[in-house]
Amino acid sequence: MGDPDEAFARAGVLFDEGRYEEAFAAYGEVVAADPTRARAIGAQARCLSALARHDEAIALATRAVEVDVAQPYAHVALIVALHSASRPEPLIAAVGEAEGVAFSQIQRGSIQAMLAYAYVELDQIDHAYAAASKSVELAPESAMAHCALASALGLQNRMGPALAAIERAVAIEPTDAFYADRRDTLRKGVEILEGALAEARARLDGSPSADAWSDVGALLDLLGRYREAATAFEQAIAIDPAHVAAWTGKGWALHREGGRFPEDVLAFQKADELGKRKSKRAKKPTKTTKKSAKKAKRR
Repeated sequence: MGDPDEAFARAGVLFDEGRYEEAFAAYGEVVAADPTRARAIGAQARCLSALARHDEAIALATRAVEVDVAQPYAHVALIVALHSASRPEPLIAAVGEAEGVAFSQIQRGSIQAMLAYAYVELDQIDHAYAAASKSVELAPESAMAHCALASALGLQNRMGPALAAIERAVAIEPTDAFYADRRDTLRKGVEILEGALAEARARLDGSPSADAWSDVGALLDLLGRYREAATAFEQAIAIDPAHVAAWTGKGWALHREGGRFPEDVLAFQKADELGKRKSKRAKKPTKTTKKSAKKAKRR
């Protein structure tokens, strides 16, 4: 048997070249020489993930964590295996169990990106956005982080900012077909929204109603043009001060522009107040319903 360190280095080169089966075998030499070398076991799990042998990868990565619970690479291998297998709930649990492990900043950025994808799969919008934002903060040159942010923003229907995020991912890794496909899909979505915005603006030329201005504001918000969106919602409110959707839209536009406190909160409060008033009016019995109730009692 050769030198385990030499075998480990050779395996890393093979992995980087995409020769995953050969890399798996080379890492196996390292593990055979030292069965407690958790990083090598985790690296074998990464090879299996790359080969789409998901159950085996998860089992081997779990073993790596059991061998050395303090080894960052072992935890990364398990999280990658669960991410590759599209198992969001176990992934979230694995991230929680790795709390306190001494990950590098880049590793923490990658973990947050995979955590964001897990939350996207579970449709947990706020958690997805928080994790993706943290990922970009930790690893600003990671295409995966920006793609995760694009997915989270897409889940929030913030198509303009989502396109900007995926374009950043493509700029970092221009040869990656997955990122390019995501960018092209989002571009088409943004083009559709821009067409709808042009039509909505055209309707303002006829009769600029509160509903028409609110529609313009909603489309601008989707495109990430928050200051313009807030202005459009204000136009709607000027026409109809009781327009609940316009007050709500203004609140979101101000919030997304950068947390325009307390203006955003006041807009939300106004929308809530107006909504409650409308609800009370809808529940209040009219003369007709009172007469109907009396007739029903007589019967």
